[in-house]
Amino acid sequence: MSDADFAYMLAPHLARDDQLHLVFLASCQTATRSSSDAFRGRAPKLVAAGVPAVVAMQDLLPVHSAREFAHTFYRQLLQHGIVDLASNEARSALRTANLPGGTIPVLFMRRADGRVIASRSEIDAVDRNWRTVQAKIQESEKATAAMAELAQRFQDVAAFSRQLWEQMRLFNYLGTLETDFVLCTNVVESAGMNAQNLKTDDIGMVWSRVRKTSLAESKAFIDGHPDLNTKAWLQPLTEQVGKIDGDLKQLALISLVSNVKTFGDELSRAKARVRQHLEQAVNDLVALSDRTLGRLTER
Repeated sequence: MSDADFAYMLAPHLARDDQLHLVFLASCQTATRSSSDAFRGRAPKLVAAGVPAVVAMQDLLPVHSAREFAHTFYRQLLQHGIVDLASNEARSALRTANLPGGTIPVLFMRRADGRVIASRSEIDAVDRNWRTVQAKIQESEKATAAMAELAQRFQDVAAFSRQLWEQMRLFNYLGTLETDFVLCTNVVESAGMNAQNLKTDDIGMVWSRVRKTSLAESKAFIDGHPDLNTKAWLQPLTEQVGKIDGDLKQLALISLVSNVKTFGDELSRAKARVRQHLEQAVNDLVALSDRTLGRLTER
């Protein structure tokens, strides 16, 4: 069956109210794309047809690696419902278990927030909060005013929670990028930080893989969340990407060794800044939650 026919077969499921949210293609090389046509290939065709998220394989993946990836991916997805986060966690599980093929599974996604299902804990939390609000309203003579105030406070808590969640996901993306980039650092260090000993094919292949996976995923997430505070560290990191690309193109090996090290340093600083923002967001959310619960108790 052709890629186009397969996408056409799934089209009716995308038009229903309980539409298809995710397609997991465990077959090897289902993420293969054409350099002349970005939507050629089974996974890109499905995304173009309207599937919110597609997980596919861009090369041959060993069976034991595929089994571990799928197991971790579905387990984590059921916990939080975020498909890109589940994908990163599954890839990290392969690296932790020293299994090959961690960069072969890729995710194609249409939704900026990455959510394909609601987590069980979120559903339970919403139900508990709403029952608490209903009970307090029934007990109060100022039901209308109490409802309006509490509703606003819950909206504020939800907004802070979203901000916190975005910071957590950004931190995870940068962590995955840092882990992948270690391969580039290892190539340079194995050459003794000496440009004359550096194997351009090795560093070029590893850098290309980092660029296509964790770097591309991090950039896509940042582009989809313009409210994130990335001004202080994103520009220096982006500049280093351009410098490494230029060094590889011009075979400027001495400059390449220096820029690989600088990129690693900038990435570490970026993670440190995001961690600071994350800690501040946690403190703000805790303070707001305490005030909200205090108002509930007063009622």
